[in-house]
Amino acid sequence: MSCLYSFQTNSDRVSNYTKYQGSLNFNGILFPVQLKDIPKFESLNPHISVNVISPDPENKGYTIDYLSPERHRSHHVNLLLLYNTESQHYV
Repeated sequence: MSCLYSFQTNSDRVSNYTKYQGSLNFNGILFPVQLKDIPKFESLNPHISVNVISPDPENKGYTIDYLSPERHRSHHVNLLLLYNTESQHYV
């Protein structure tokens, strides 16, 4: 949401974005959103494209997990996928 709607102050507060909660289409996508579902999200939301990278500790860098073919869209989101053996989280 922070990519779509910007606030001059307190942009880190979830309360700023709650009124936009239903503005994205997640039909048929389960939470937590899996990498395999990002193309479906992009097709349901034709104004948004998404890239996902994650840490690659073996090579001391990052891995591209998903690279959107839809780079021409009006809103582009770059996500960092953090994970451990128990959970994962996009930031």
